[in-house]
Amino acid sequence: MHFAGNEIQPLLQAHALPAAMMNLMHWRLLVAVADHGSITAAAERVGMTQSAAASALLAMLAD
Repeated sequence: MHFAGNEIQPLLQAHALPAAMMNLMHWRLLVAVADHGSITAAAERVGMTQSAAASALLAMLAD
């Protein structure tokens, strides 16, 4: 199942996914960046927009 970046936040709020799930998504994205060499390619791989992926990575760095 793939979600565009703008679809993830309402989904998280509606279903209150645990923080561990968000961390898993962040790590999946980080691994995709390493595998594909760019945020744009990684975002496409995990079903996010480039903007949402960049925001997720920045949030991960801020933690």
